[in-house]
Amino acid sequence: MVSDCHLRTMAEQNSTVSFDWDDARIFLAAYRAGSLMGAAQTLGVSHSTVRRRLASLEAALDMKLFTATPEGLVATDGAETAYAAAERIEAAVASFSDRMTGDARELQGSLVVTTLDGLAEYLAPIMARYAATYPRVDMTLNTENRFLDLARREADIAIRLTNSPGERLFGRKVGAVDYVPCAAPQLFERYGRDVADIPWILWDRAARAVGSEKWYAERSDGRAPIARVTNAVAMLSLARAGLGGALLPVPLAVSAGLTVLSDPIDDFTTTLWCLCHQDLRHSQRIRRFMDLVIDQGIDVSRS
Repeated sequence: MVSDCHLRTMAEQNSTVSFDWDDARIFLAAYRAGSLMGAAQTLGVSHSTVRRRLASLEAALDMKLFTATPEGLVATDGAETAYAAAERIEAAVASFSDRMTGDARELQGSLVVTTLDGLAEYLAPIMARYAATYPRVDMTLNTENRFLDLARREADIAIRLTNSPGERLFGRKVGAVDYVPCAAPQLFERYGRDVADIPWILWDRAARAVGSEKWYAERSDGRAPIARVTNAVAMLSLARAGLGGALLPVPLAVSAGLTVLSDPIDDFTTTLWCLCHQDLRHSQRIRRFMDLVIDQGIDVSRS
């Protein structure tokens, strides 16, 4: 297993190859981007620089970190372990920078956080703790039912359900969410509990919810949904009122008192990420919030 100490010791023992923070920084960028070109764009350096520095790090560690394929870089088992160690180095560098720039309680300015409306309740305790610790930061919580563009600074931090967070974004996985078909108990009095007989509430077509459309098409025999919605709160409200069944994350379904009709749907599990743009990952306002999310956690697994 490769630890921070192991990284340092191996570099110190190899007198022909230097190991420094820039090597670890380039490794992190390559691991996150999954390609030499993506890492080069993130860091603002040349493609050849990334390749050369990765080769230097592999020599220092005496370990193959990536395998190059036509689709990009594939991390080796060693890279998976080294990634955790390199992240700790990155955090230590950021912490050192923080200490050199004064009391963190003096942080000020604005911080815009975006998430889906259905996840706002899980984020509320973290925002309350952040506000108590950094009272001079003005926070905004945006719960639009679309992905705000972090590159355009529509938001600073996104708590996002996605299995493809994007090459230009920096972040950490904070959980995973399963989806289940569910309905209000009163609905069963009219239609029974068979999924195929119950009317269903689906996302508006503009949401491009391909998975749920496919799931419904396979069970509806061409029957139109009873309603379509543009946000999770509306879907939850209509399902709770007994209008129709809905495909919802497990914690939302259970907290709303809906009855789960089957096991989680295969291939619907979605990863929950805390993300910011790569260029802003060292901002104290952003990093402190992200650290709080990681430390305190967002419990979307309760059922």
